Amino acid sequence: MDRLKQVYLLGFNLVQLIGNLCVAVSVIRFILENRDLHDSYHSSSSLIRILLSLQWLEVLHSTLGLLKSSPLTSLLQVLGKSLVFFPFLASVGVPSAVTNCPSSGILLLAWSLGDGVRFLYYVNDVNGPENKAITWLRYSAWIVLYPIGISCEAWTLWLNIPGLKSSGRFQIPLPNRLNMSFDPVSLIYIYLFVILPLGSFKMLSYMASQRRKALSKTEGKRD
Repeated sequence: MDRLKQVYLLGFNLVQLIGNLCVAVSVIRFILENRDLHDSYHSSSSLIRILLSLQWLEVLHSTLGLLKSSPLTSLLQVLGKSLVFFPFLASVGVPSAVTNCPSSGILLLAWSLGDGVRFLYYVNDVNGPENKAITWLRYSAWIVLYPIGISCEAWTLWLNIPGLKSSGRFQIPLPNRLNMSFDPVSLIYIYLFVILPLGSFKMLSYMASQRRKALSKTEGKRD
């Protein structure tokens, strides 16, 4: 059973590693060939949709004990990206001004590089022994990639606001059978100015703490 678990996790992590590297290469190649960031999102949007959908399996992996991480951590990790990507980038009705914006391509690049590093670490963890360079990269790349990703996520949501107001997309007006309304624009404002700043601070603080712990262990082994 342990051998089967190892083979499965290695296969899953390799698929994610290779897939995310393909996304990163596609976006970078598009930018270099066209010398323009505009419309770079479309170079790999279909692949990122598949990879992000598969990442929901990580929640199941954590729940079943296949991974060391908690189910809540795995859930929050994939939920945050899914809530931005599927409704506000990949769904029908998203304005071209959003998907053609340079920030959308940069967002996919930041996600793919971050997940590429993460799954590279997982592949090494399944195979062992620990590679100090990969461990350092795993706990250091976020310092650059996370702020870029957070900024692009926020800008993507902000760019969606005019389209949501004009089209009424996702809006639930009164009256209705449930006698309740829903305004996605108000929710975006709350997320951008309350939830995102607090959540980002907590997440970055957590990652900094994890980095100190991981790198101190690596330095201890070296000594």
